Amino acid sequence: MFFQLLKQDAKTGARLGVVRTSHGQVPTPFFMPVATTATVKTMSGIDLKDIGSPI
Repeated sequence: MFFQLLKQDAKTGARLGVVRTSHGQVPTPFFMPVATTATVKTMSGIDLKDIGSPI
């Protein structure tokens, strides 16, 4: 896994980048739903698909 920094805000330190893995790349920042015991508890499967989270 590799993180490439594309931009960083001088005032806030906020970063824009890309995480690259052997499975593909994911732009950052992104929303990461948390799934304990492989279940997202507060969102339906339709909601997860609709938000378009790359993970």
